Amino acid sequence: MIRIISCGAIAILAISCTDRTGIPVESNTLGIARVDIERSSTSDEKLSIVRGLDEGGDEVVALTIRTGRVLYSSEPGVIEPTWSDGTELVFSQPGRDELSLVSPDREPHAVAEPYAPYGTFARLAAVLAEIEHEISVRITPNEVMSSSAGETAYSVLNCNGLNSWFPSSQGAILQCCLQNSNTTYHRTNAGTLVYRSYYHNACRTSSGGTDCGDGLQQCYYGPSTSHSEWQKGTGSPAAMVFFPVSNPSVCGWDARNGEFSPEPFTNQNTYGGITASNTCTGCSGGKPYGTGCNQCASGPECPGSYVGILRFTQDVVAVCNTHGGCTGGGIATGGCNTGISSAIAVCVTSPSNLSFWCSSSSAENGTTVYTNCH
Repeated sequence: MIRIISCGAIAILAISCTDRTGIPVESNTLGIARVDIERSSTSDEKLSIVRGLDEGGDEVVALTIRTGRVLYSSEPGVIEPTWSDGTELVFSQPGRDELSLVSPDREPHAVAEPYAPYGTFARLAAVLAEIEHEISVRITPNEVMSSSAGETAYSVLNCNGLNSWFPSSQGAILQCCLQNSNTTYHRTNAGTLVYRSYYHNACRTSSGGTDCGDGLQQCYYGPSTSHSEWQKGTGSPAAMVFFPVSNPSVCGWDARNGEFSPEPFTNQNTYGGITASNTCTGCSGGKPYGTGCNQCASGPECPGSYVGILRFTQDVVAVCNTHGGCTGGGIATGGCNTGISSAIAVCVTSPSNLSFWCSSSSAENGTTVYTNCH
């Protein structure tokens, strides 16, 4: 239960209200015994500071949840940042760099769990509840997706063929790893590390709306369908994206500033790179623009497309073409150029030639059900 400590006017147009609570938390690897929450607000900003404390009352990790004006660019280096009415999550721990996750709007949406220790803190029930209560943001597990028991989890992949996911002005993407089909870790030609998430259409708000772009708030997902979650490292020494030995099912990264996941880079094999090719340079009314810019249609040929479950009442013969290709209605197995040998390609010719790849299928009351579809 939250206990109100003080609430008083500090200016004609500013009000400060502070709540504080001590909440026992579940067992965790950070040694956090309880969480204290302090809320405050002014006429133009609302804060909630969540502190994870150990048994002695020392702060282990803190999170500031802020609603107010934020400076944001949907495509750093391509679109100039502007001020918007949005939200911000700022994680901090003594001796580590802060992690800031910014949204230029205040729409309910999901954010992938950040790296440890911040992800461990965000998983605590009290922290999850406070984030959702304050800004309607859900923290989702950032791990390789697996389907039901007995099925193989998805592998991480290199970024071959994903050139259009990155703005052409970036030139060479020196190392790149795709995880969960809708997030990438890549090393820039300046040697820094960037983590991005993707939506299946360009120029969208955090919840998928089109009310963003020039003359409006910045789009959460920019003209190359991406949202830059964070950028780390100085470039000297250069960041590395690699195949980790301790957990091969995730992308390994090391910003070379003391931050890494799941292990530091020593001499592991690194991911290859690609050449960025997206020429879109802006958003207007939910549509990208720029010389040679083509808006990505909804479907698996677009970054981040994930539709979860498909249901069909009958199967027909399919021709397995390429990932994203649709050459006839039906089903085909055998990898279908997805890089996953057990993938099932599903092609829907009516109404609009959509195609997907899925991890498994099963019969359910006369209907074929395809799970974990992209």
